[in-house]
Amino acid sequence: MFTVLTVALWLRPLNYAYWAAGMTCALSLLLGYFGQDALSLLPIRLEGIAVGAVLSVASAWWLLPVPRARRRQPVLGTTSPVS
Repeated sequence: MFTVLTVALWLRPLNYAYWAAGMTCALSLLLGYFGQDALSLLPIRLEGIAVGAVLSVASAWWLLPVPRARRRQPVLGTTSPVS
């Protein structure tokens, strides 16, 4: 397991996908060591990923800056009526 993590960490500067694959592999090895079935935990993990994705998109949408109407700036050398 530590060899997989070391190789994944070493390959991380090349591409982040190598690190993600290495972490996934290490997690499955760890689950096998503790006697848990990774296949039965897969739907729960996918639900967690989906809920996290929905929450992150919703929070980003809520924090999205809304453009305001711009005031027209007077051009230099012209006079603008005072209201």
